[in-house]
Amino acid sequence: MRFEPTTKIIAQLLSPNGVHLLLFKINRLKDIQITNWTPHVAVDQYAKGCALILLGSLMMPDSSGNGVSLLYMQLLQDVRAAGAYSWGSVVLSFLYRELWVASEAKKQICMALKSSELYKRHPFNELRAKILPAKNLRSVKVMGNPVKFDGVSEELQKILDADMDQVGPRRRARDAFKDIQLSIDHILFKMPCDGLKMTEGIGNFLQKLASRKRFRIARKLASHGYGVFAMDYPGFGLSEGLHGYIPNFDDIVDDVIEHYSKVRENPKLNTLPSFLFGQSMGGAVALKVHLKQPESWNGAVLVAPMCKIADDMVPPWLVTQILIGVAKLLPKHKLVPQKDLAELAFKDVKKREQTAYNVVAYKHKPRLGTAVELLRTTKEIEQLLEKVSLPLLILHGKDDKVTDPSVSKALYEKASSSDKKLNLYDNAYHSLLEGEPDEMILLVFGDIISWLDEHC
Repeated sequence: MRFEPTTKIIAQLLSPNGVHLLLFKINRLKDIQITNWTPHVAVDQYAKGCALILLGSLMMPDSSGNGVSLLYMQLLQDVRAAGAYSWGSVVLSFLYRELWVASEAKKQICMALKSSELYKRHPFNELRAKILPAKNLRSVKVMGNPVKFDGVSEELQKILDADMDQVGPRRRARDAFKDIQLSIDHILFKMPCDGLKMTEGIGNFLQKLASRKRFRIARKLASHGYGVFAMDYPGFGLSEGLHGYIPNFDDIVDDVIEHYSKVRENPKLNTLPSFLFGQSMGGAVALKVHLKQPESWNGAVLVAPMCKIADDMVPPWLVTQILIGVAKLLPKHKLVPQKDLAELAFKDVKKREQTAYNVVAYKHKPRLGTAVELLRTTKEIEQLLEKVSLPLLILHGKDDKVTDPSVSKALYEKASSSDKKLNLYDNAYHSLLEGEPDEMILLVFGDIISWLDEHC
């Protein structure tokens, strides 16, 4: 009979005597055909075999790519029940384990990705009882570690612990916490500010000078007679958009151009010299703005610009390729392994601890789509360094482990501008203007003010 091979192979595979087999070979189903005359039980068994192939060759493959563990089979005993399992969580757990193995960073990755530990502790013959129905996962939210502040009321702490993925909770947290933010003991908050004026809101964008570290920098620059205009990128700070998500880096650049074009429409401002100022990722934005508007700016100040992400911050090559592939399906997921940025960026321990007060900052693992966009953008900028033609002041810490200072040096050497200056600071980390000892912060700011004064 035509269905005999199906019955024979799969029945043997699923029989009590066949369960001792460790692998179900994919090529054993390759030549089997299902027809209108195939018995229902054989069709059911064949479907389960195909499901095993889907699980074991595509979603959770073994090293051969041609074998599937029979331990998955018990999860398919009741096909209807299997449809209620959260298979996505299991696949992500498998991915986490593979990332952990490939990265060879057991301590860091396994602490951040607890699902990988669950995967290792529970073989699949025990996992069925551990899998949650998909409907129960709706209340589970992936959040960063909440920070508890001494002396903060329970009501305010609840606001700070809220999910910040959307802009509403971020704005509420900023409004409720800004007085505490402005009272922290940081040298830039000790600068005199009498007579300084701050305005929020231009067009559809919100300035965040009072919400984060940028207020400190703006106040220092403004105290020397400079007008400072800032904006939150979509998805960051107080702007609309999914928190920390960059679907397209060029869209950010276009938003910045639009924003500052509106600023320059003010007749009191359009005759004044204008400079781009960017730190870290903002440095990459500033460079791309200049490349799109090569004649529109009088100069740029770039502080630890993200022309290239430091090699130590990028996952191993294999993990990166996996993440790029997964990002096409799950661009908004927070899955990219990352070291402690505050520890890497802030040299001064006290100032590192103060980063917790930046309550609207994105503090989770980077979203897959965002990480891919940042990698793509830095590679693009590296290829365009020769086209940078405006006056430049580049400042970088020699011990920066977040963005690569060697690429700042390459920018200085390759930029076609005849007016360019590179300051490299010994023993300094990434956050030159917020995270260094007071003496270094004042030195860097002094260099910036001197350069601006020379170019105005």
